[in-house]
Amino acid sequence: MGKLRILLSMIAVFLMTAAMAQNPILHWRFANPVVYEISGICTLEFDVEVSCDMPGTFHSDMQLYFDYNTLAFGENVVTNGVLTYERLALLQGDLAGTPLYAIFGNVDNKPYRYAILSEATFTVASPMFMNEIPLWPVFAGYIKVRMNISDQSELAGIQFVPSDGGVGLMNGGQYYLDATHPSATKYGNPPDYEGVYENDLLTQPLLCGGGTTEWTGAVDEDWFNPGNWTAGVPTGAVDALIPNVGKAPFPVIFNGSAVVANITITAGAMVTIAPTGDLTATGLTTVDGFLFIDSDNTGASGSFIDAGGLTGTGNFQFDRYLIQGPGSNDGWHFISSPVNNTVTGDFVGYWVKEWQEANNIYFDIDPHPQPCQGTSLCTVPINVMKGYSVKQDLSYPVGPPPCACWVSPPAGYVIGFGGDLLGSYAGCDVCPPSPTDPALIPNVNTGTITSTISANNNLVNIYPNWNLVGNPYPSGWDYDVFYFGPNWPLGLFDAIYYWDEANMQYASYVNGVGNNGGDNFVPPTQAFFFEADGTVPAINLTFTNAERTHTGSGYYYKDTPDNMLRLEVKGQFTDQTTIRFMEEATAMHDGNYDAKKLFTSGSNVPSLWTKTGNIDLSINAMPATDMVPVFFRGASGTYSISAAENDFETVYLEDLKTGVLHNLESPYEFNYTEGDDANRFIIHFGPINVSGAENGILVYSHLNNIYVYNENNLRGEILVYSVMGQEVTAAGLQDGLNILRMNDANTYYVVKVLAGNALVNTKVYIR
Repeated sequence: MGKLRILLSMIAVFLMTAAMAQNPILHWRFANPVVYEISGICTLEFDVEVSCDMPGTFHSDMQLYFDYNTLAFGENVVTNGVLTYERLALLQGDLAGTPLYAIFGNVDNKPYRYAILSEATFTVASPMFMNEIPLWPVFAGYIKVRMNISDQSELAGIQFVPSDGGVGLMNGGQYYLDATHPSATKYGNPPDYEGVYENDLLTQPLLCGGGTTEWTGAVDEDWFNPGNWTAGVPTGAVDALIPNVGKAPFPVIFNGSAVVANITITAGAMVTIAPTGDLTATGLTTVDGFLFIDSDNTGASGSFIDAGGLTGTGNFQFDRYLIQGPGSNDGWHFISSPVNNTVTGDFVGYWVKEWQEANNIYFDIDPHPQPCQGTSLCTVPINVMKGYSVKQDLSYPVGPPPCACWVSPPAGYVIGFGGDLLGSYAGCDVCPPSPTDPALIPNVNTGTITSTISANNNLVNIYPNWNLVGNPYPSGWDYDVFYFGPNWPLGLFDAIYYWDEANMQYASYVNGVGNNGGDNFVPPTQAFFFEADGTVPAINLTFTNAERTHTGSGYYYKDTPDNMLRLEVKGQFTDQTTIRFMEEATAMHDGNYDAKKLFTSGSNVPSLWTKTGNIDLSINAMPATDMVPVFFRGASGTYSISAAENDFETVYLEDLKTGVLHNLESPYEFNYTEGDDANRFIIHFGPINVSGAENGILVYSHLNNIYVYNENNLRGEILVYSVMGQEVTAAGLQDGLNILRMNDANTYYVVKVLAGNALVNTKVYIR
């Protein structure tokens, strides 16, 4: 009996241990601290992030306790008791009931001790309305806290603490879901939860209301490393000074957004903005040294925005990487200059073409790529806000070297705007800037910039009035801000178009919808096509600083609207076309909502498009309809069509050549022979009558036709009756798609299909 008690006790201990082992271990940390000043108020801002060692864990309610007091951070560092907050990723889900979020000060009768409580009126977790806590070591943002500070002479900081009741940092309910607990089970009761504080104490230098932090490069080249600055990483309220630090590294802005008040780059000093970084100066930018912006072969680039003006006698350079095209390095690229003193001679070894709107053609603005050294050749201006098409000349002769570090241009490279102006050469990007270089900081484009484009095409009845326009800024440019702003001119259709050399396709964007990666964020040094509508002979364009953005420093997709289908065809290359249902749209060409189809000249590049009348469209907005013809052409080969974006419950693709009717829940593969009829497909929206679908017989109607799809190639007969039971017509059941044309409109018919032992009996409506 005693042994049994011992055994039972051991089992109980084991079960208790196992139960305890099931409790989650939550990992907490402070992140992203920043200090800034708005309207004279100094603010400390930080994120609280959380992770969990057990998957399937969901947030219900939590309590965070932290200190911000004189004992921890000095006698002069106090808050004025004003705290605000916002929910981050973990709390962004739609919650059942009304969630409560509150911040309490002076809890536990401790000065400057705060508790953040988050609760909800539900008791059961569900992935449908709650966000899962990520699995450690991946963290998710829980809440962002902002604390107003009444004195800023020392360090600001926060520190995790337990409450006086002995409860740890996390005091609330967490639920988990797994195979044995599908309806969610709550972990034990507090204070059973275990917690790990990844950074128990976090401090941040306070420089609100002024002050300067100076670059030392004491640790490395990372701009965001506080150890590289005399007073911490600069903020929007703090000036940054970049001196000539000798052998120490100069700052590089990697993987993030840097913000300063005034920034001064002294003679001999340099700041680099990497393709993954951007810099905003809220005050004056003074460059007596070198400001360099880089890009890479993914299409991303650094970005720079000055909000308080530019001055200085230093150098600026923006290197634009020309993304390699398929199978060659000499493809064409649309470019635009971010400086106002570029000439064609700066692009040594490149063809430079300009678009002539009046004649609807490209033409060479230089006779041939030339060395341009010591001559008057190659001095044609690269105009601001104008787009150009450039292509590397692989036959360009080697030497004589224009600078000591010059090497033969490699396959695919960058072109340099501003700076040493010899960035077109492979080795010259590492040449130090010369005091004689003409592209000084005052030549960098900023402020309001205007240009005039024409709409006087003499062949307007045949060709549209295309104009190649460029983003003039060393940052992204937001077309939507321009479009909805006060400077939108009359006389333009709304769509814009890019050339994507890597995919050998045009990308398009209009009214919130883009194809082939096109969107409203125009990257720096990127050119694009506008189309004038021909109602006025000339259009004045005005771009302003308000349209600048860092988002356009890479290629980004925009969230798509509802009631939209984006089709994508894949072969060696890809292409997309979009169908969008809008009440405001018409069945004709709508300049506000449609984008035309610009075809590539590559014979092996597929093209997918729709039509309105005789106009080919890449993006087609229209009133809701049942069927839309889709056109295709390409080289001979095998392709697949899929629904890349789909807001409709059911979409069928009908192949008019093969008679196949395919549900686009999965891709459709087909063979194409060059020269086939381009009118190849029809898209059917909404559920098609599926009576007899189990036998492979689908019956549906559109306009004045009855369609019977015989998927399994059965033999039989199609009979059509009026609703009064009179036979109207009959036909033998053929393989694939059968089409019966009806003469009467606004009429219901009964369709019977006899196929072997199967009988399909359904009613259809003829418009």
